[in-house]
Amino acid sequence: MAEKRQLIVGIDPGTTVGLAILGLEGDVHLIYSSRTCALEEVTNIIIEHGTPLIVASDVNPLPSYVQKVCHLFEAVPFVPKQSMSTEAKREIIKTFAANSEAEISFRNSHEKDALAASLKALESYEEKFRWIDRKLTEEDLSDLSQSAKALVVRGSSLSSAIEELKEAESEDDQPERVREAKRKHPAGGRSKRGTESVELRLRRENRNLGRLIDKREERIESLEEELEKVRSESFWEIVKSKEVDSRNRMIKEMKRSLSRIAADRNRMRKRVEVMAGSRLAEIADDVEIIPVIPDLSRQRVSDLGRENGEIPFIIVEDASGTGGSIGDILHGGKTKAVFIGGKLPPQARESLEAHEILVVPRERLDALEFRDLALARKKDVESALSGARRELNRRLRKRADAGLRKLVEGYRREISSG
Repeated sequence: MAEKRQLIVGIDPGTTVGLAILGLEGDVHLIYSSRTCALEEVTNIIIEHGTPLIVASDVNPLPSYVQKVCHLFEAVPFVPKQSMSTEAKREIIKTFAANSEAEISFRNSHEKDALAASLKALESYEEKFRWIDRKLTEEDLSDLSQSAKALVVRGSSLSSAIEELKEAESEDDQPERVREAKRKHPAGGRSKRGTESVELRLRRENRNLGRLIDKREERIESLEEELEKVRSESFWEIVKSKEVDSRNRMIKEMKRSLSRIAADRNRMRKRVEVMAGSRLAEIADDVEIIPVIPDLSRQRVSDLGRENGEIPFIIVEDASGTGGSIGDILHGGKTKAVFIGGKLPPQARESLEAHEILVVPRERLDALEFRDLALARKKDVESALSGARRELNRRLRKRADAGLRKLVEGYRREISSG
C-alpha cells in the first residue's frame, strides 16, 4: 500500500499570503508568498506537494482563511495558545536553521510568519511522532509511518491505527478474485506455495498499476499547467496589443481633468466659511463634497476637469451605459467609490471592482444635491462604503468557493475516468 506524503502547512493570510510546507520529519518542501495568491492557487500549490495533515497559524484565534483551508482538506488545525511574538518567531526559525542542512531564505516577513507557524506545529507534535516511529520500528512496520501518524493526529490510538492499516494493506494486496477463491476453497485445490506465488504476482501488478496512475496524474497536472500558461500569455498579449495604447490615452486625459473637482471643493468650503462663519466652518469639516454627473461616459468623466487632482467619490445619475474600461480611467484619478443610479453593466462593475473601486447604489447615501454637486456627512459616506465592502467580500468569497468546488470536482472526474 503506497503511503501518502503527509504535510504540515503554515499559512500567513492577508493581502500578501505567506505559505510554508514541511514534511512530518521537518524537511522543507516550500517557502512561498504572493500578493495575487487566491484560495484556489493555494490549494493547488499544497496538492502538488502532498496531503496536508496539519494546517497552522502563528496567531490566536485561528484566521477564517486558515479555517477554510483546513475544512477543504479535512486537515487538523493548529493554533498557538497565544499569538506568537516577533521574538518567538525569530528564535524558532533561528534554532531550526541551525539544525537544518537545507538553505533557508525569505523574501518578506509573510514567509517568515508562515514558516514559524509550521515549525511551532511540528514542535508540538514532534515528541509524539518520535514515539510512533519507535513503536513502528519495534514491530517492523516503519513503512506505515506516514499513515499511522495521520490517524493518531486525527484521534486514533496507535494500536487501532496499526490494526486499521494492516487490514487496509491486506485488502489492497488481495484482489477480489483471490478473496473469492479463498472463500470457495478455503482448505485445498492448490498448495500454499502456489497461493503465495499468485498473491505476490497480484501484489506486483497492483503496485505497477499504482505507479502508472501516479505518472498519469503527474502528466495531467503538467499539461494543465502548460495549458493555463499558454492561455494566460496569449490572452494578455491580445489585450496589450489592442487596448493598452487606448487606455493610456484615456488615463492621461483623465489626470488632466481631475483637478477641477478639488478646486471646486476648496472654493465651496471657503464659501461656506465666509457665509456661515466659524460654526458652519467646523460643520463643513465633517462634510464630504461630491460631484454629480449624468453618466459615466468617457466625455462626462473628461469634463470633470482639465488639470491634475483627485476625485475620491462620484455620484452618477444613470450608469446603465457605462463601458467596460471605466475602472482603468477612474483608477488613475484615485477614485474610491461610485454612487450609481440605474443598472450598472456587469463588465463595468467587474472593471471597477478589479481596481478596488466600490460600487454603491445611489439611494444608500443620504446627500443634499445642488445641481452638479452634493453634500453628505462623512460618517454617512463611510457607513454606505462599509456596507458595500461587506457585499463585495461576500461575492468574492462566493466566487472563490465556486471556483474551488469546480476544481475539486474536475480532479475527482479525472481520477474516476482514469
